[in-house]
Amino acid sequence: MTTQCLCTSVRRLARRMTSVYEAHLAPHGISVPQFSILQRLHQLAPVANLEFAAQMGMDRTTLSRGIKPLIAADWIETVVMPEGTIDKRSFGLQLTSAGMHKYKASHCAWVAAQAETRKILGPELSDALLSTTHGVYEALGQHAI
Repeated sequence: MTTQCLCTSVRRLARRMTSVYEAHLAPHGISVPQFSILQRLHQLAPVANLEFAAQMGMDRTTLSRGIKPLIAADWIETVVMPEGTIDKRSFGLQLTSAGMHKYKASHCAWVAAQAETRKILGPELSDALLSTTHGVYEALGQHAI
């Protein structure tokens, strides 16, 4: 009996869905992972890097690799967080004015990608996908190694 790999299936879906979003975001000079970071920082900033990594579902090293080019592009900056809110390994992150401009300029492309994807999937499948991915993420987080 052949069993389809759950991980391979999810990664395959992610690549296909990412291609839709990348097509919309590319003219703005930003990738899906970069947009995701800017979008989340827009919602949370200023935020400590370790808390931000947890919010993004990343470890600290993966986050560092992801934000390095965004800091170099002057879209993100490190900031001092209030004393007692972070440990010695932490630092604050927030969007720069250029980062805010990049986020706002590319947000319309993300909205278009979101609308295109929802149109293709339809409302029921779109909502089911969001619900299922959230449920799977939470279940796996409770049993993380």
